[in-house]
Amino acid sequence: MLQALRSRRTAALALALALASSAHGANSPSPAAEADPAYWRAVGARALAAQAAAYRGDTAKNIILFIGDGMGISSVSAARIYAGQKAGGLGEDHQLSFERFPAVALSKTYNTNQQTADSAGTMTAMITGIKTLAGVLSVDGSVRRGDCASGQGAEVPSLIEEAEAAGLATGIISTARITHATPGATYAHVVERDWEGASRKQRRRRDALMSPASCSVSTTAMGSTWFSAADGPCSCQIPSPTRNIPESLARAGMGRT
Repeated sequence: MLQALRSRRTAALALALALASSAHGANSPSPAAEADPAYWRAVGARALAAQAAAYRGDTAKNIILFIGDGMGISSVSAARIYAGQKAGGLGEDHQLSFERFPAVALSKTYNTNQQTADSAGTMTAMITGIKTLAGVLSVDGSVRRGDCASGQGAEVPSLIEEAEAAGLATGIISTARITHATPGATYAHVVERDWEGASRKQRRRRDALMSPASCSVSTTAMGSTWFSAADGPCSCQIPSPTRNIPESLARAGMGRT
């Protein structure tokens, strides 16, 4: 199980870093292929194999995936110049912290139905290895956005869920609300990113297919630590936290609530 998890995890990370772009670049996939999770897993596996052949290093004990919103080349360039000038330099010659990593890659972000990607579809690619439509969370490209019934059976497991199933410890920390598209893709399987909580009308009609409470969140039992740095408890049905990070750190004398 752990070996299968590692292979799936690395394939998904390879796709997230767009290493797969060279593996299928000239041969554009058909719409049917793009809707098939197996296609994207094969793309990621080929890219991973090509990188692994040249890799010489130790096996990582832990993985921390930082997601920065709006990290295109122009945004990174502006941040680099600003940081360098704030430090008293010219700016253009400055290096941001992650630019000094031993390995850096560019990503190619797009959704299967549009060129300008959104957070829901791109985070799904990062956390599952499967490219999909804009506006949907951890479901494949066969769904129709906003059509709850189309999402039944189209769920794709996230790396968080697979790690939990393998008995590994996981956690999510978000400066946005925990039901937002980027953190939401780690645990939810939903065909509309805006279904962050049941409306008053939907709460009165629990049996409605359109109710987020009935179809938006994975039913997988998870023991992750859930903590939103920006917001308090939300109204969505999400897995219950096993512990609160600030309180745990405070009790250990390493932080504050």
